[in-house]
Amino acid sequence: MNGDVIAAKKILDTNYTCVMCYKGAVLTSNKAYNEAVLDFYNSKFDFSMFSLAVTKIDKEISKIIIDMKIKNVFSYDISSTALNFLKDNEITPYYNNVFEE
Repeated sequence: MNGDVIAAKKILDTNYTCVMCYKGAVLTSNKAYNEAVLDFYNSKFDFSMFSLAVTKIDKEISKIIIDMKIKNVFSYDISSTALNFLKDNEITPYYNNVFEE
């Protein structure tokens, strides 16, 4: 796993729903996973160098991650559709469980 993904996952494990990391810079959220990712996306900040750890990735969130150009993500739960979308867009997903949407 990428070092920033490992750092983001460790912070996610401390009870956050979404964590963005890049070389020591950390952004966190406790909002619902979809709201947290949308908030980061809507900020218009360039997150292409960041790694993302989030509790759940579904098809819609995967499209946003792709648009944000994030290259490494971790999720406890990821849908099979999201997993395929991410891989097809050269994003490395790390995850615990795959679910069907």
